[in-house]
Amino acid sequence: MLKLIAPICLLFVALFAMLGTAGATSASLSVTPANQTVDDGDAFTVGIMQNSGAPTTGAETDISFDSSLLQVSSVQAGAGYTGGALLMGVAPQTPAQAIAEANTTGTLKNVSVFFLPGLGSAPAGEAEFVALNMQAKAGIGGVSPVTLSGSEMLDEQGSPISVSVTNGQVTVNGPTPTPGPSTPTPTPTPTPTLTPEPTADTPTPTGTGSTTPTPTGASATPMR
Repeated sequence: MLKLIAPICLLFVALFAMLGTAGATSASLSVTPANQTVDDGDAFTVGIMQNSGAPTTGAETDISFDSSLLQVSSVQAGAGYTGGALLMGVAPQTPAQAIAEANTTGTLKNVSVFFLPGLGSAPAGEAEFVALNMQAKAGIGGVSPVTLSGSEMLDEQGSPISVSVTNGQVTVNGPTPTPGPSTPTPTPTPTPTLTPEPTADTPTPTGTGSTTPTPTGASATPMR
């Protein structure tokens, strides 16, 4: 069964490469949510939405991200392509090999979902193209852009549709640092206040002057 599906898938990828002129209908692919915040180690989902003016039978894009912050766990076809075939990578890579490479290089190449002729189409308007199940690496934080490039889309006649893209980003909150032991703030030693010693008052001596006694008594006049 795989031997039958593989050549059909390769033909579909070749069709995307050979169709170089876009048709009149325009469409867009966008990362959703455009901005999301997760904690380090968290698992989360990034969706790729399409919006087309006509039903589509397939879409393809490269998806780039910062592989030092984020990793792809798996990819699944979106609700708009239920029943479609999902491919990624460069032949003969398997999806697992393509994801492993992307988790090193930061680009998941040739992510495409398509319906074989006569087996369905994605409706016009907004539809989910693919969903990426991702995980933020533990122990690190930062901001990773999620960008789309090389995007293509086919209408029901197999004609290419002009595609514009809207990129997004994922902010990873790093681990909360564990507070270390606090360094005690030294308490300043108070400077002692000197209390002056009481000074003994030196008494001023009260002098008792010595007086020369005045002799008393009559002074005798010598007799001649």
